[in-house]
Amino acid sequence: MQKKVVLTGDFNNWDKDKLRLKRTGDVWILALTLSKGNYSYSFIVDGKWVNDPHNGYQITEKGQTESFLAVKPNYTFRLKGHGDLKKVILAGTFNNWNPNGYTMERHGDEWSIALRLKPGKYLYKFIVDGQWIKDPGNKHWEQNTEHSGNSVLWIE
Repeated sequence: MQKKVVLTGDFNNWDKDKLRLKRTGDVWILALTLSKGNYSYSFIVDGKWVNDPHNGYQITEKGQTESFLAVKPNYTFRLKGHGDLKKVILAGTFNNWNPNGYTMERHGDEWSIALRLKPGKYLYKFIVDGQWIKDPGNKHWEQNTEHSGNSVLWIE
């Protein structure tokens, strides 16, 4: 049985001791209010870093994979009709085209992830089982230097 569980993330500068969860029976609880935005986080369980087992959304930055949460997201990326894939990642100008980017979660034959994006133009692609593709559900795209095109999204 765990003795100490701490929540840490970019919302508290990855402080390893400040946000301790309290045990209530066999459940660990912490009330926390976050402003709108995108956040990466992990739990530290008895000194060991653990991703949220109840959240399939992840982000990989600087070689480290963390759980991901968008508070008050304003856009949901969706890839439909691909339930047989093993992994779908979202990459674009919003994360410097990080090929490990945002890991999307599958719900039936659809993959999705919601983000909080500032107003502006974004270019993006899905990485489906290692292959970069434009968003087949988005008719807006522009040519790129590889001549494979990028999907375009405008947030107002």
